[in-house]
Amino acid sequence: LYGVRPILEALQSSSRRIVKIFLGVQRTRDDIRRLLALAEAHGVPVEVVHRAQLPPWQGPHGHQGVMALAEPLQQADFIEGCAVARIS
Repeated sequence: LYGVRPILEALQSSSRRIVKIFLGVQRTRDDIRRLLALAEAHGVPVEVVHRAQLPPWQGPHGHQGVMALAEPLQQADFIEGCAVARIS
């Protein structure tokens, strides 16, 4: 996963297990502090790295200095998420 919001959502929903978070930004932003607090609450290790060390496999919007190694999303969770998105 990459980007602050997707990682925050994954930590909050517990829909998939986050194995490790790679942080390449300062910890002073509110959203980053919230992400770190959730990671600690869920026992997810956080590795602080230089932003240039973050892998280049990011999407079209970039990683915002935060990436996470996560277990794959289960197909049922994906289908349910699509149904909810269609209703909204």
